[in-house]
Amino acid sequence: MTDELESARTLRHSLSRDHLEELRFREALNSLRREQDMSQGELARRMVEEGWEQFNQATVSRIEKGTRPVRLGEARALARVLGTEVGYMLSDSGPSRFLTEFWDVYREALNHQSYMQAAVRSWSDSVARLRYLLSVMDLDAVQSLLPRENQLAFEAAVASARRLTQRDIGQLARDTQWAQENPQERPEHDEED
Repeated sequence: MTDELESARTLRHSLSRDHLEELRFREALNSLRREQDMSQGELARRMVEEGWEQFNQATVSRIEKGTRPVRLGEARALARVLGTEVGYMLSDSGPSRFLTEFWDVYREALNHQSYMQAAVRSWSDSVARLRYLLSVMDLDAVQSLLPRENQLAFEAAVASARRLTQRDIGQLARDTQWAQENPQERPEHDEED
């Protein structure tokens, strides 16, 4: 789990704002070019007409694949040739808009998983201590120490603790998930605790 979390942090960090903008620009370049039914060669020819003499089909291909960065002046000229602005080509408009959110939510889920694992360990320890106390405690003697008005509550707590010590953590997790998905109902096998 720690490796998964570290991997998520590394991937999210590598997707800096600059990297995401390059990704969005490449995505928009490819999409706009195809929408205009323009080949990479035709786009390169138009770039040469804009004054970029070294621009060719291979340059367009490498930019779209991300193997060659696009220079700022080239980006402006490409936007002009495609009839748009650089700002539009950098905007969160295509599939890349989900990338940042995906990594954030993935990292959040891994963090919650870590918290859940700690909670399960803590719950298991508490249940083990309850089992021990229920096995060694003289319940009648303890109950006799309580005022009469608290004895019924103590009996109910002991009964609930016994049921709790019999619960399966997997079933508890499934019940919790079911309750989250069905807030108006209770699972049939859920016991009053």
